[in-house]
Amino acid sequence: DILRSFCVLAIKKFGLSFYSSIKNETLNDYLLKSIFEVNQKKIIDNKSVAVNIIKENFKDFNKHNLIFNQFKNTELDSQNPLNIDLLSNLLFNMKVSDRDLSWTEYIRSNNFVRDNEYKKFLNGFEVACKSKTKFKTDKVHLAAKKTMWFLTSTNREFRDLSTRALYYYGQKYPDKFLELVLYSLSINDPYVWERTLAAMYGVVMAKHSTDDNFKKLFLPRIALTIFESIFKKEAPFSTTHILARDYASKTIEIGLLHHNDLLKPEEVLLTTAPFTIGGNRNPNEFDHEKEEGIFSEPISMDFSNYTIGRIVEGGHSYSDPPEKKKVRRQIYARIYELGWNEAEFNDIDGRIRSQGYRSRTEQAHTERYGKKYSWIAYFEIAGLRIDNKLIEDNWDRFRFSDADIDPSFPERAKNKK
Repeated sequence: DILRSFCVLAIKKFGLSFYSSIKNETLNDYLLKSIFEVNQKKIIDNKSVAVNIIKENFKDFNKHNLIFNQFKNTELDSQNPLNIDLLSNLLFNMKVSDRDLSWTEYIRSNNFVRDNEYKKFLNGFEVACKSKTKFKTDKVHLAAKKTMWFLTSTNREFRDLSTRALYYYGQKYPDKFLELVLYSLSINDPYVWERTLAAMYGVVMAKHSTDDNFKKLFLPRIALTIFESIFKKEAPFSTTHILARDYASKTIEIGLLHHNDLLKPEEVLLTTAPFTIGGNRNPNEFDHEKEEGIFSEPISMDFSNYTIGRIVEGGHSYSDPPEKKKVRRQIYARIYELGWNEAEFNDIDGRIRSQGYRSRTEQAHTERYGKKYSWIAYFEIAGLRIDNKLIEDNWDRFRFSDADIDPSFPERAKNKK
């Protein structure tokens, strides 16, 4: 406490100009903490220096948890340069696997210690979005960005609560949520934008027939933005991810219901099945059976046999026709492209598996990172196989089998006494 207080006083008196001369690691960490604690005006006056100090320290992976812990002091302060926007920029520039080993592991580990704190935050955010109060600060929008970053999590309940909170945020602030959805599409983790698109679809379902202002002003803007982002030729965020694409397509469908002149007829065709463009239409393959040095399996046995079998004709149970082997090789390739590797993930995935063991018919509370990347690959390959007519046309049965959330978030009926 004495050293921490000294660092705060030193920054108040001398600013941050002396920081670069600090060579002692312990003192450096205390000064790093102090930057988040000093008067806001001092940070604003030294904004570029303060931000650069955080960025430079963030290059050291071992300092990530220390830095994440400090943001709770400033993350929702719109006037502070060290708010969630800075943290978001740091996370945005990371590879998927590096971010999961850092940020996603941080929130997973803290779920055991701070589970109630996280749930309290999400509940408070949701309640604020449900209220009719018009907030005069940007705090709620910063909270939405923080909630968006929770979507990297492999904790099912946490992802669902975060998605639902964003659903209510989108109803209250459809224009700001559209900005957030567009931002999320540029994030390299499909776990994030799959759920922001789901939440947006839910918002549109909830508002299009009950809110004339939304229908006239926001709905066409939402539909057109999603079209230009995902479906038009050369769209920057096109994908074969079958769930995300379906949420986006259905959102546009509702937009066209009320604004049938929003798109040209040939553009409308680009938003509906069968899709012939967009996403990776020639996925790589990785022959895990022949590759040497692979000692751990990111794909579980049940996933390899039962789950993959659902998108391969004749691939049921433990049958293993050539097409099923091909799909398995494509999924392995995508998993490794996302950054999974035995050296960094094997021990972590092993701990998650042992902590959250479930029977075959139950879903683990928290899933392995290998399972996360397996699901991403699976839904991307499934979309491509639907496009290529390699899965029977009974899409509704397939979708309800594998979609893991209802984006309309129906309220439970209250018992009448």
